[in-house]
Amino acid sequence: MNLKSEDVVIRFGGEEIVAIIKNLGKEKLLEMAETLRLLIHQTKPRTPEHDYLMSASIGVTMLQENEALIDAIHRADLAMYQAKTAGKDTVVYK
Repeated sequence: MNLKSEDVVIRFGGEEIVAIIKNLGKEKLLEMAETLRLLIHQTKPRTPEHDYLMSASIGVTMLQENEALIDAIHRADLAMYQAKTAGKDTVVYK
């Protein structure tokens, strides 16, 4: 999974991250999101007292023609909340 110099990754709030990936079709975008989900799930931070499990609920969308970027971000945010409602640790496209 490689980001390009024109791609942008920002903290959107709380534990939410927004990635703006340019010139990537829906299938590749979903593949990238699933790869990220699996990488996060495989990460197992440890302390001397505890082992922790990590998961990610990922919402994915594509910017529509003549759409404001903030509208696409809000749609992806809704998809992320749908992923959380669906049982967490999943990817939802909206």
